[in-house]
Amino acid sequence: MSIKGKNKLLFLLLGIVIGALFFVSKSFSSSPDGVIDSTDKYAWSENTGWISFGETNGDVRVTDTQITGYAWSENAGWISLNCSNDNSCSTVDYKVANDGEGNLSGYGWSENAGWISFNPSGGGVIINSSGEFTGYAWGENTGWISFNCSNDNSCATVSHRVKTDWRPQSLRPACSNGLDDDGDGLIDYPADKGCTDANDNSEIDGSVAFVPPARPSVKTISVEFKNGGLSFEGLPTGIAQVAVSTSSNFSGASWQDISQKENILNSYKDAQRLYIKFRGRDGGVSDVIVYSKNGGTGNGLGNSVVINEGDIVKTINNPDVYIIKYKGGKQYKRLILSPSVFKSYQHLKWENIKVISQTQLDGYITSNLVQVAGDKNLYELFPSGDTGERKVLDMSKAYDIDSVYEINSVDRNSYKLVK
Repeated sequence: MSIKGKNKLLFLLLGIVIGALFFVSKSFSSSPDGVIDSTDKYAWSENTGWISFGETNGDVRVTDTQITGYAWSENAGWISLNCSNDNSCSTVDYKVANDGEGNLSGYGWSENAGWISFNPSGGGVIINSSGEFTGYAWGENTGWISFNCSNDNSCATVSHRVKTDWRPQSLRPACSNGLDDDGDGLIDYPADKGCTDANDNSEIDGSVAFVPPARPSVKTISVEFKNGGLSFEGLPTGIAQVAVSTSSNFSGASWQDISQKENILNSYKDAQRLYIKFRGRDGGVSDVIVYSKNGGTGNGLGNSVVINEGDIVKTINNPDVYIIKYKGGKQYKRLILSPSVFKSYQHLKWENIKVISQTQLDGYITSNLVQVAGDKNLYELFPSGDTGERKVLDMSKAYDIDSVYEINSVDRNSYKLVK
């Protein structure tokens, strides 16, 4: 392909004169919605001469997805860059597309010159980091269209290029890149309140309240004695670190990688009681788990989760759920008869059930004595599966009053009254 300097210079001068007589140059806009430079606006074709992409009436706009508007050629006339220009997309759907990084594709259309491809075989048009169009488009009638004199090193003869103030998304500041960088549903300045201006490189709003990371769940975790050593069982995914101490305030303890869990545990295997907590990959810290030696066995550590008044607990291998009570220096457990009874207590949530060892559960006294508000009777319950029986007790006799639970009428009526 040859480019004749004299012809290029003649057409360039002619284009400048025509542009000065009939059109007013356009000022730059914001980066995501670019316009063409008022001076650097010409591409060159051997067949059609100069093609201006910066005519006021043409209103060429460059966005992250497409180019719209018209280019102008003295010989080819108006060249439409997008079917949306004249609402003809329902008839013929075409456009010059942009992938957000300046790689153009698709077609423009001229009544006089026909289709013009912006990504032809052997060519292609790219908008570089400086906003300059580089490379070649192709049309059957226009031939090759050069967008920049650097394509063939002819700038020393006649300097021409098409340039825009649009820049590739990856090179623009966060507040003008057309992306929701902080995930709050707002994009760029001024919509995103985290942006002070379009050149701000962070959309994060400093006024947004900090949301702490979620606590890792410890419900399934236990410590087992295996092969002469201690190991964790039931560790959930997402655990990154563990801290172990013989002191409840974790004095002298430090976070250690979870991959070293067995070595960490076995350095404490002779301890009577351990306090353990976990940290997730996102920084969230779990509740503290307390492990104590099994009664008299010396065979490792039994799961001894901290249990508070009103907690609901179960063992890992049994579906029965109990509610905990502390009174008079004693600790009690009472069976919740069925799922329907569980649901009747609105403050109880399935996700709050704590999984404990059978040894720890056995340390609580089973209570079957209950009362209901508004009911003067004291009942003894005899559960059997998801049903059971209840008997009215003789109040003249002595009972462990500390063990009495107050229940609701749904719970009471789930047991059949017998004599």
